[in-house]
Formats: sequence, C-alpha cells, structure tokens
Amino acid sequence: MPEITYKTELDNINWVEMKTTLCQDAFDNGRSPGQLKKSFENSYVACIAYAGSQIIGTARVLSDGVSMLVLLMFGHSAHIVVRVLQQQ
Repeated sequence: MPEITYKTELDNINWVEMKTTLCQDAFDNGRSPGQLKKSFENSYVACIAYAGSQIIGTARVLSDGVSMLVLLMFGHSAHIVVRVLQQQ
C-alpha cells in the first residue's frame, strides 16, 4: 500500500486528475479543472491527500476569517485531512 501524504500547498497540483477523481467518486459538480483550481486557491485553507502520487481526498475551508467557516471534503481519508487542516 502506498504511503499517504498530505499537501497544503497548491503548487504543482494536477487539476485534470483532481477533476477525474471527483467524477469517479460521484462528487463532481461540473466545475472545469480551471474552476477547481480557482475555488481551491480562494479557500481559506486547503489540503489534498495522496496515496503515492494519486489524489485520494481533499478538504478545504471557506471562512470569513473572524467567526464563521464551512468545511468541505471528499475522499477515503477526509477525516485525516481534517486533522492536517487543524494544524494550520
């Protein structure tokens, strides 16, 4: 089994792969890879989980930076991704 790693930086993300993964998990809402990139970049914080080099989960936080936030996540290891976000 490949090692699971978590990345909070959004450089070098394969947005086409992420779109494909979302479609496979029936979590796709029709955004293009470019729109996915913009939505992750505009998030308060984001985390992507990998098994080896394959995307297996994501989580991102939308926030006003004061008192309100929304956590969005998908994938097999989303509960662990939340722990990574809590450390940010």
